[in-house]
Amino acid sequence: MNARLVLKILLPLLVIGVSLGAAAWFMENKPQARRSKPPPSKLTVEATRLNFQDYHINIRSYGIVRPRTESTLIPQVSGEITRISSKFQEGGFFEQGDVLLEIDPRDYEAAVKIAQANLDQVSLTASKTTILMEETRLEQAKLNLERTRIKTPYAGRILTKTVDVGQFVSPGTQLAQIYAIDYVEIRLPLNNQQLEFVDIPEQYRNDATSQVGPKVTIKAKVGRQEYQWNGKIVRTEGTIDSTSRQLFVVAQVDDPYSRRNGETPPLKIGQFVEAEIEGKRLQETIVIPRGAIYQGNEVVLVEKGKLQRQPVTVLWSDGQKAVINKGLEAGDILVLTSVGSLSSGTPVSAIIDGKKPERKEKKNRSGKDKPGQDQKARGEEADFVRKNGKGPQSDQAIKNQPMPVDQKQGG
Repeated sequence: MNARLVLKILLPLLVIGVSLGAAAWFMENKPQARRSKPPPSKLTVEATRLNFQDYHINIRSYGIVRPRTESTLIPQVSGEITRISSKFQEGGFFEQGDVLLEIDPRDYEAAVKIAQANLDQVSLTASKTTILMEETRLEQAKLNLERTRIKTPYAGRILTKTVDVGQFVSPGTQLAQIYAIDYVEIRLPLNNQQLEFVDIPEQYRNDATSQVGPKVTIKAKVGRQEYQWNGKIVRTEGTIDSTSRQLFVVAQVDDPYSRRNGETPPLKIGQFVEAEIEGKRLQETIVIPRGAIYQGNEVVLVEKGKLQRQPVTVLWSDGQKAVINKGLEAGDILVLTSVGSLSSGTPVSAIIDGKKPERKEKKNRSGKDKPGQDQKARGEEADFVRKNGKGPQSDQAIKNQPMPVDQKQGG
């Protein structure tokens, strides 16, 4: 009885002790999870394959529209203004020889009559010298009478006017500022680098022939709308600006105030414009986007699936394109995606000219070849049949074939 009682008490305790010991052992010797490094991820970048190409340089400059000729109207006789033309207003157009103002002519008409009477009187009895003097006074009186009508020296436009009807004027009084409208000019500054790529019309002392300058497109915005006018470079100024060290070339736009296509407005004197000058044409050169250049003289290439920073020499650049003189060759793969400060050797996956890189075919998880590999196996089997007249056979098929008679006898 005592043994059974002891057994009933000790057996549960023994089971509990063994369980606790096993739990403690498992806790101390639990398996450690193996941490494997994830495969390095490749950066996907847009790229393009470079080729030689011809490139036409266009040089950009800025300037202000100014008239070809600007003049001040001044009377040569004194008197009261009695009449003005409807064209005599700021912005008004006029043609050569138009009468813009008239000064009271009565005093000058009287002077003509007096000079004529004096000439008639002395022509009968006076000497030739006296007659010549009276004839001269008559011509002067007629000239003064003619000068009471203020005429324009050329076709132009009124810039400003300073007088009106009823005002008394005298020789030296400014009547108006006018300018010619047959063409306008724009002074365009070019630096030393830009001058290398444009054929400017130079002038020489002993050469009277005029050179044909490059074409130029004048652009200006009115509100949100941009308009264009066509012109040409006609000459250069004689000196280089001492402050900016730039040479000014002069662009000419003919007939800027005529109606063009029903929409383009006329150029305005004093208007700020942008000019695009036709430059030289470079042949067989490397041209890349301007944004692909880092720090002014470095690009990023893809070589064997890795980034490679490459120093270059820029021959010409503008806001969109850059012409490379040294450092790149046809066939190089240029990275277009901004990669910041990534160093050379960084693995990348390049999408070249919109085409993704080809992936190698892999086997399915079941171990079977992919359809492409099945086609390759069938192709090899077809080649074997053409060469041997029969296809390859399995080992089981060979065992089931009947043995030749000679082999049976020999056996």
